[in-house]
Amino acid sequence: HPVACAVANANLDLIEREGLRQRAADMGAHLRRQLATLSSLSHVGEVRGIGLMAAVELVADPATREEFPPADKVGPRVHAATQARGMFSRLRGDVYNLAPCYSVETAQLDAMVEILGESIREVTGA
Repeated sequence: HPVACAVANANLDLIEREGLRQRAADMGAHLRRQLATLSSLSHVGEVRGIGLMAAVELVADPATREEFPPADKVGPRVHAATQARGMFSRLRGDVYNLAPCYSVETAQLDAMVEILGESIREVTGA
């Protein structure tokens, strides 16, 4: 539909004009650097991402990447712990996903990582 195409083109123009792709790349790099600090926790298997999309995999054993038994509901418990601390994101099994908006500031990213780290430690006892 021509109206939908016009809106999409205007959106693409705005993304280009405001430099949002580069901002997502720069802020995403900061986010992944901060999330990498969680790798020292005994139940973080992998930290991965691109741009401002990132994921932290929770595992029973990082060396073998053995998953937690589904009945343990580690991912949902970590998700609940982050919510109790005021942060809501997305979860897929035992993989915690982050996708903050383009306008996020470094202090907000740092707070997100701190909340996630605290929540992982609380749930796993690490």
